[in-house]
Amino acid sequence: MCRKYILSYLCFALAFLMWAAEGDFETAKKAYKKGRYKIAEVYLDNLLEEESYSEYFPDATYYLTKIYDKRGDFIKLLSSANYFLNNYEYDHRCKEIFNILLKRLNEKEAFNVAFDYIKNYDYLINDYEILDETGHGLFKQNKKLLADYIFSLVPQTDTIKILRATITDGFSEKREIYESMEGSTGKIYLIEFLLETGDTIGAYEIYRSIDLKGVKDKVLYRYAKISILFDGSTFARSTKRLRKSSEYKNKVLLLKALSFGYLEELIIPDDQEECALLIEYLKQDTVSRNLPDSVNLDSLISDSLAEHNIISIREKIGDNYYLDSVFCEILLNNNKIYEAFGVIAPYLEYQNTIDYVRKIRALKYYHEGKFDLAAKDIILSHNDEPGIILVLANSLTNTGKNSVYLYEKIVNTTKDTLLLSQALKSLIKIEFENKEYYDVIKYKFDVLDNDTSLIRIYVYSLARTGKKEKADSIFSQFFVSQDYEFANYYGEYLIDKKKYVKANKYYDSIVHSADNSLPDRLYYNWALIPFLQGKVDTALNRFVYYIDDFRGGKEYYKAAFKIATINYLRQDFDTAAYYYGLASEDDSLCNDAFQNQMICYKKAEDWDRAVETGKKILKSVSGDWELDIQFDIGYAYLRSGNAKDAIKYLKMTVVSKPNPEFHYWLGESYLAKADFIRALYQYQKIIELFPKDEMWTPTAEYKTGIIFEFMDDFDEAKRVYKQIIKKRGIGDTWGIEAQKRLE
Repeated sequence: MCRKYILSYLCFALAFLMWAAEGDFETAKKAYKKGRYKIAEVYLDNLLEEESYSEYFPDATYYLTKIYDKRGDFIKLLSSANYFLNNYEYDHRCKEIFNILLKRLNEKEAFNVAFDYIKNYDYLINDYEILDETGHGLFKQNKKLLADYIFSLVPQTDTIKILRATITDGFSEKREIYESMEGSTGKIYLIEFLLETGDTIGAYEIYRSIDLKGVKDKVLYRYAKISILFDGSTFARSTKRLRKSSEYKNKVLLLKALSFGYLEELIIPDDQEECALLIEYLKQDTVSRNLPDSVNLDSLISDSLAEHNIISIREKIGDNYYLDSVFCEILLNNNKIYEAFGVIAPYLEYQNTIDYVRKIRALKYYHEGKFDLAAKDIILSHNDEPGIILVLANSLTNTGKNSVYLYEKIVNTTKDTLLLSQALKSLIKIEFENKEYYDVIKYKFDVLDNDTSLIRIYVYSLARTGKKEKADSIFSQFFVSQDYEFANYYGEYLIDKKKYVKANKYYDSIVHSADNSLPDRLYYNWALIPFLQGKVDTALNRFVYYIDDFRGGKEYYKAAFKIATINYLRQDFDTAAYYYGLASEDDSLCNDAFQNQMICYKKAEDWDRAVETGKKILKSVSGDWELDIQFDIGYAYLRSGNAKDAIKYLKMTVVSKPNPEFHYWLGESYLAKADFIRALYQYQKIIELFPKDEMWTPTAEYKTGIIFEFMDDFDEAKRVYKQIIKKRGIGDTWGIEAQKRLE
């Protein structure tokens, strides 16, 4: 009887305590909502002191943290938030507490501490503005490596990319970041970077691709500064746009002073940039460009002794730019390039004569075969003379750069027949090399001026465009010996027009009747025709013959690519991967070959090689393609059992482009490391962000239950499984699986 009484009393006491706890908590909540934080704090503190009230601990800690935040009690906030994050990892309010804590740490400029929390609780990140503030704070404190890590976690906007490029030391890494930016902004920053590293030609090529209309206001000033170097007309138009903003009034005046050599009005610099521009202007030196009154230039240069006369006068009056520039031109006309530069070189240090000196130095560099230096000097000399433009075009051609637009400019503007002829001949050769055969044959035949090398190009182009009779007629007039290259160009025309039967007979007749060795490209085309017809066995035999006999031939890598493709279609993935590897050595095939090779390794489940190939691809891709490759690498790491590196790559994809598949495999990677909390948060992200997805969302819901089982929270797991059954039905695939877990 006594025992029953005691038991009854204990039950009553426990119920009373629970009722009391519930009452205290509700009172605290009401007080909190009314802004009576002190009263709420008293009740919540009381709940935390009683072990028997433990079911209210998460709620009490949550509200206390918010009270400390409202009251500005940073120390208690830090302690309470830290306790909540450590003890209630999968409470849905963790993200809110995490964000509150980071905001306050940022306000206190405790960016190092914020960094530690971000690194430890990266799975709670959902407010990128807060992270952005932390990253900028670390950057300002010169903790650039820490800042770069934070910036790697946020969406890669142009602003973030520019900051990361500033932090990065490597040349290729910086360039890659700028090139990944869309529009003109990235190009402008890349131009500045290339100029800093001395690559004036590379900077100029990119500059030419920018249209002023597409330049955003926020980078217009940078663009105007660059245009001083390359293009006076664009500089004038860009500064005209800048003048519309009062913020840039002084800067425009200073930029014009740097460009033209004089300051239109006195100014007082308003910022560091204006001070730097003013100092640069004041450091400029100039020299008189006038001839002394005592010298009669006409009498000096009117006879055959002009060179001797000027030397005599120079000895009397000393240095004079006007006289020296005239003397320089006389020496140039007599092909005395080195002597000419020696005369004019001292004026390189003066702002108002530097352009002319650069022109003369460029001619010297060109004569020495230093084409890159010659091109650089001409670009910076602002010279538009057709003869100098021709030197620039030839210099760029010799350095492998695009020069078509320059030859076209000469053809369209010059009246000098010699320059016109030289430009046309160069243009024809370039157009032929670029496979622009229709452009080659548009010229009149007499333009070729009986130059047999150009005539050969011309008849090749006629054959390549199907005009075989005309090509044969001209060829027979100038050439005697058999030319199989000529024959091959007509065969390529047939292939181009998909006349495969005719092309096959044409190449067969050549291959089987030729006494001499044939060009390797002809054999390649002979193999290509059955490949295009779908006769892969014949094609494979011919391509194998080609690469065995023409190792290092022009089409060697293309043949390897075709062999790889045939083996891939036959599902011989190892052989296909090998030949794709060979093909990848060609720059033009590299990306496609590597991508196909990676697919082969994935098909063959050779995950280590898939990772290796993926990393090679990453060096040359950007945008969505880069994200896809990062995902493939992460997935391959996971399949190979390397969860740590899988997480590294999959996190990059999730930050840049939230996607249910990316989140799912990142969750699986955390699960492989037994990091259940982070895995749980990835599955929850899928459910939260992609509720209508019918593939990954139900999978994530089911995996959520599995995670709770791993954490021994079986009640929560059961709740999840019951919710799946309720939502999807007992007959649904996931309902059936959930029911199995409940049993």
